[in-house]
Amino acid sequence: MAEHASDDLGYPVTDVPESVASSPDSVIRFLVGELVRHGRVHPEHAERTIRQVVNRERQGSTLLGNGAAMPHSKSEVPSVIGIVGRSRTPLPWHGPDGVPVREVRLLLTPVDQPREAMRALKQTVAGLQAKA
Repeated sequence: MAEHASDDLGYPVTDVPESVASSPDSVIRFLVGELVRHGRVHPEHAERTIRQVVNRERQGSTLLGNGAAMPHSKSEVPSVIGIVGRSRTPLPWHGPDGVPVREVRLLLTPVDQPREAMRALKQTVAGLQAKA
């Protein structure tokens, strides 16, 4: 699996393997696992973090259009944490535009820092729009 240094916001970038490209839940699980592997999420918090992001995604798709999705959730993290997953295989994300997702930017934001969370979400969306 290829890893790239970071994206324009400094988040690590990794290739999503075909073996996990079957659903948003499996991609989220993979990306949280990568955050654990990078030491950004404690292993004992991984399952709870996955549930938080999956539950948020089920409340409403985070598909942004133009082949990108941004699953995110408030979590027990000290600062904003992100990771970018890129896939050669189209990912089956649920959304209105029907464009296959090939980039997923997962964000975890601190529960007690709503302004920081909004800033990170806005920056991520702006970065994706600039690429379009």
